[in-house]
Amino acid sequence: EGFLYSKLELQSEGAAELDPAQWEDYFRYLDALLRPFAWTAALRRELAALKDSAASPEDNRSLDARLIAAVRDLQAQLRAADAANWFRGSGVYMILARAYNRTRLGRSFFDSLDEAELKRIREATSADVIWLLDIFEIGEVRRWGTGGGSPYAIKGYKIKSELGGEEAFRRFVRRAHAAGFKIGVDEIPNHVSLDSDLVKAYPEALIHLVPPQHLSKDEMLAQAPPFFYFLETDRYPENGRRVRKKILVHYPRTGNGDESWIDMAQRDYSQPVARGWEVAEATRLVSDLGVDVLRRDMAYYITNAYYYDTWLKYLRQERDRARGWARAEYERFIAGFQERRGKVQDREILEDATYVPKRAKPAAAMFDEAYGFETDLSAAGSDGVYNKNDHDAALGQIGLYDALASRDAARIRAALKNVAFRAWQRGGSAAVNFIGTHDGGEGNPVDKFGRFLKAAALTALLLRPVLIYNGLEQGVGQRDNLIGHLDASTDRQKAIPFDIPVSINWEKSNPAAAGFLKFVLAKSAEYRGLFERGAMDVLEPSDATPLAAYSVSAVSGRTRRTVLAAANFSEWRSGGAFSFRTGLAAFGAFRPEPDKNYILRDLADLGPDGGPRTYSYSGRDLAEKGLYLELDGGGVHLFEIEEAARR
Repeated sequence: EGFLYSKLELQSEGAAELDPAQWEDYFRYLDALLRPFAWTAALRRELAALKDSAASPEDNRSLDARLIAAVRDLQAQLRAADAANWFRGSGVYMILARAYNRTRLGRSFFDSLDEAELKRIREATSADVIWLLDIFEIGEVRRWGTGGGSPYAIKGYKIKSELGGEEAFRRFVRRAHAAGFKIGVDEIPNHVSLDSDLVKAYPEALIHLVPPQHLSKDEMLAQAPPFFYFLETDRYPENGRRVRKKILVHYPRTGNGDESWIDMAQRDYSQPVARGWEVAEATRLVSDLGVDVLRRDMAYYITNAYYYDTWLKYLRQERDRARGWARAEYERFIAGFQERRGKVQDREILEDATYVPKRAKPAAAMFDEAYGFETDLSAAGSDGVYNKNDHDAALGQIGLYDALASRDAARIRAALKNVAFRAWQRGGSAAVNFIGTHDGGEGNPVDKFGRFLKAAALTALLLRPVLIYNGLEQGVGQRDNLIGHLDASTDRQKAIPFDIPVSINWEKSNPAAAGFLKFVLAKSAEYRGLFERGAMDVLEPSDATPLAAYSVSAVSGRTRRTVLAAANFSEWRSGGAFSFRTGLAAFGAFRPEPDKNYILRDLADLGPDGGPRTYSYSGRDLAEKGLYLELDGGGVHLFEIEEAARR
């Protein structure tokens, strides 16, 4: 897929015909891709015969045709085989249980999510997945803030009794399934609370030090760097038995290592027991509790490419600062960590945490919060990865959320090209799109994007899979969105702070913004089949412009359906001429045909009669001159394009 996509893209941009040296290289590369798989033998023979021909334009077209046929066949096979393929077209509504504020009198939280509430969610957001946050028991040791603690410092995957407990959760899952929803929950593989079930049962499953047992707690902590929690356990493994031991459990450290989460313990995935516990719990969630989706918190932290090298770096830095017994204990732990790593043979923990639950429930989907290492997560079987920041710009992995926040149209177009590839390909994870989640740094989307809310929402929220955080549907900023003493919070970089008690104020709404968001999300649900049947194209401007535009198109029988979205990310009215040069025309992407006429109806700009403003173009003009677009600052177009033969 990647080879073909890049080749077609280069050719659509006017790349010169291949010289003989490139021709040879292409076939070497293709053969290296295909050789490991016996079922590719026939295709390899065809390519070998084509390789021996001259590198003429006709031969190049023959190569394209053969690869297009092969990729179409492989994609069709994968669609049929992948029971979780549905996730690529999903709309996910995120509910933060503690703040949701829709509990009915005399009912539990879960029982309050009744048929009427499910209907409200669908009508307001067009979602088909509900992801429940903050439903697992939270640790009490070093609990953060007054709002109930971090929802990610969990004791284990036990449902909170104050929400109704496991039986009420099961009733909700059955009710939601009957209404056509799938249910998602958090899986939190990197860390647990300091008083978690894992800490109590298997303390060796954590990164830790074992001090000399005669020392006091204060003496132990004084000689170690400030990254540890003192713990006494009667379950420490020693000589085949579980014995009483005083240990220092390591806190997780952030990606740049400059702070620790002191209400949590860091897991040691060189330990088989840590791996087995997480896989078993993930499997229980989907097989026993009926969960359909696992959203994996900070998943890239436990990819092999990140986890081992990062923790070895941290531990060696800490060793060099340690004194007395701690320095020697660091050496012992580091040596054991490296030895155990060799024994697990660098198998990704996320492979097991993906495929073992999928064996129990093949239609279960796993998607990952990640700010790096998307390629590793995709290779480990992830169904989707957050589309927030740049993961590997050299590979074109430009994050859409950060691009939208920058309002740099060129960067936004680059991010959309990444979406276009990941929406079309089937051999890797989808890009999970949003204009805000529950995470820090994003804040409330209405506050974040201001007058550019429409531009950001239309650009991102049409592109499934998509996340919608509870309260966004009201279209208001944080102060109107929440009830609580916000000035007491130090966590307001989140749309809903975790550190203080707050609840959503459902009485507040901005009808214009709420109406536009509802409209976009409804169109997102309506258009999702276009991605399944066709392809996306990012339009190329002829000159610098603050506008970004893309089309999504598919052909079914003799009928083509196309939508085109455009947005102006500048403060002022601006325009730009855009050309259609898609490489994915063979897969349905829109390319104007000279012998057709095209009618563009703008659903985002209604005329005096209440209908969309309409424009007509000849296919020849669109193909040769492109499409000129002009919008007010922050303005948007959403065209539905009708294709007709010329008379």
